[in-house]
Amino acid sequence: MDTKSKNNHKLAVLIILLVILLPSVGMVRLYPFLDRESSAYKENFYTDSQFLRQIIYGNYVLYTEEAQRKEGRTILPNQIFYPDLKEAENSPVSEDMEEAWDEQDAYASALTDFKNNILQEYRSWQSSFDNVRGNLEYQVLDENNQILDQNVTGSLLEDLTRDKEEKYLWGVAMQYDQGGNLTVLNTFGENSKELSNLLESLGRKDPVDDYYYESYYGSTSLSASYSFQFPQNRTFIYGMTRENANAYLSLDLESRYHGYIDSGVVYQTLLFLIVLVGLAALLIPFIRPLRTGNEKIFRAPMEAAFLGFIPLSLIVSSIVHLVVITNEGIVTKTLKQAGLKNPYLIESLSVAWNLLWWCLIFALVYWIVSCLRNVFTLGLRRYIKERTLIYRLFAWIKRGCVKVYHSFDHLDFQDKSNRTILKIVGINFIILALICSFWFFGIGALILYSIVLFFVLQKYFNDLKTKYKKLLSSTNAIAEGNLDVTIDEDLGVFEPFKGEIQKIQTGFKKAVEEEVKSERMKTDLITNVSHDLKTPLTAIITYVNLLKNEDLSPEIHRSYIDILEQKSLRLKALIEDLFEISKATSKNVTLNLMRVDIVNLLKQVAFELNDKISQSTLDFRWNLPDEKICLTLDSQKTYRVFENLLINILKYSLSHSRVYITVEAISGEAVITMKNVSAQELNFNPEEITERFVRGDSARNTEGSGLGLAIAKSFVDLQNGTMHITTDADLFKVTIRWPLEKQEPPAPESPQAADTESPLYLEGPQRREDALPKHD
Repeated sequence: MDTKSKNNHKLAVLIILLVILLPSVGMVRLYPFLDRESSAYKENFYTDSQFLRQIIYGNYVLYTEEAQRKEGRTILPNQIFYPDLKEAENSPVSEDMEEAWDEQDAYASALTDFKNNILQEYRSWQSSFDNVRGNLEYQVLDENNQILDQNVTGSLLEDLTRDKEEKYLWGVAMQYDQGGNLTVLNTFGENSKELSNLLESLGRKDPVDDYYYESYYGSTSLSASYSFQFPQNRTFIYGMTRENANAYLSLDLESRYHGYIDSGVVYQTLLFLIVLVGLAALLIPFIRPLRTGNEKIFRAPMEAAFLGFIPLSLIVSSIVHLVVITNEGIVTKTLKQAGLKNPYLIESLSVAWNLLWWCLIFALVYWIVSCLRNVFTLGLRRYIKERTLIYRLFAWIKRGCVKVYHSFDHLDFQDKSNRTILKIVGINFIILALICSFWFFGIGALILYSIVLFFVLQKYFNDLKTKYKKLLSSTNAIAEGNLDVTIDEDLGVFEPFKGEIQKIQTGFKKAVEEEVKSERMKTDLITNVSHDLKTPLTAIITYVNLLKNEDLSPEIHRSYIDILEQKSLRLKALIEDLFEISKATSKNVTLNLMRVDIVNLLKQVAFELNDKISQSTLDFRWNLPDEKICLTLDSQKTYRVFENLLINILKYSLSHSRVYITVEAISGEAVITMKNVSAQELNFNPEEITERFVRGDSARNTEGSGLGLAIAKSFVDLQNGTMHITTDADLFKVTIRWPLEKQEPPAPESPQAADTESPLYLEGPQRREDALPKHD
């Protein structure tokens, strides 16, 4: 790799690093914006089901505490919420229970586990309610509205109702009737209806059933005997001031996290940046001077690229936590607790920690897209073959199966089937007879075995006959002209012939298509020749008739003569081109071969067409080597090839577009490449554009004979070269290849010989900067 290529590759690495780093810096810089956008969702934390579940658990905790104060002793939760369970402990086991529990001890053990699970669940209720209890104002009323428990003075319900100063952010009043049925009396705050429905749904659900159903409450007879008893004849009123709400949010990281999730602003911004990074990964390799996109790291197998989605999804799913703990100052607090005191250092480490994770996300995105973009550059079939592990494993298994299959395929098809069967049966009979000769009764079994073996082998060979007949019928159908016949059955040992038959069908179809194409081209040739000859001829006849008018002024008379001269010259050029292509096609051309420097010859053609190139709006980009590339060619014919191609570019290129012309020596060949952007849509077949009288302008509205490219291709072919035309959208590309000759030391020449053998291309400017046209 030369110095320029290395520098370009370093530039590509720098650009890739910037593509990864810039969105990462952007995400970190957007942290304040993300916090503001999510703040509106954080204020409505009380509509979250997790928070409301804590309030429902508070009902059970306060109800239990009230019962314990009333009794003046500790009461287990199962005695409050499962009062029938105590009575069942001393009662005999019923017959139904006998069926479910075979022994009294097993039933007693299930009851003990049941009570322990209820106690464990109650402790989780306490823990959950304690998270919010310190920031709540609450009152518990009985059926007569007498206050049983509270942490405020006065009537909380009246304070919530008359909250003119908007002191309270949220409040709710819930009532359990005598049967334990929950009704939400009133809610305070936004989304009141949604809040009421959610509270009633959570409050009417058995809290134990969610967590221990499979353990002890779903598959045993306990579920049929006992059920959770909700609080009865109690009203629970809760309120949270705005000040307490802020204090709760400052301590409850989960609520802040849900605020970010509900707003969706983090993932929306991240998705936008991921799309930008993915587009960059797709487009940057198209900048060819950067020479990137095909590095070893981007040639990973498809399976590895898909595995990259796993760490990417894991990091993305937890990235909101990183934003939350950074915006809430938890990262900086942790660094301070670690002993760091310099505020600048703490802030720098916090930013670096965030940048690290964002860079990891965008680096994974860039790498995954860069690996998978090879599907478009290589093509799907080639990509699967070269960049997938599954295909390699499948190919290895397939090769093994084919090898095993062919190991059994050693039968001689020239032997008669019955003769082979009889030989096998006879040999087998002799062997078995020798074995069984020591046991008289084995003779009968031997005869039976031989009969069975005969029919088995006969069936096998009959199957071969059937498959052979199928193969024969297919070949007969092809011979009769049916080229679409297919063989779907398995031909066994004849299976290789299936591929050969398909090749024959393909060859026949191709021959038929070529014949049809040839006939069509002949018809088109006659039509196009008639049209292109008739057009100038008709114009000549028309203006000759007009000149017969004696009343024409001298100016008009002169203009008509000029038109006649123009049309006559066009007809002459068309006829000369037609003779030229006819001779080239019939190989009736004499080549004056000599050593030709195609680089200087192309410069000569460009110099001759300098006026037309200068008058055009095209920007020619020449990439010609400084050294000579000499070939044994006919200079006049090669000059005509280059001239026709350049004239074709001048005629049909899009205005104000660039034209790229390159000459280089590659792998023992001289390669000339000309690329331009067409002014019209390229909707023709590139393989047919070099046929006689075929033009990209199918309407034939532009000037031209349709013979320029045909003549160029014929002259290239006559000189043992190849001319190939390709199109990509509106890009028209011509590639000419001639084999390079082995260089021999030049023999000394006399001045006279040099003068006499000086070819056409030596005339005119010899320096590259003088020969190539320039634009002002």
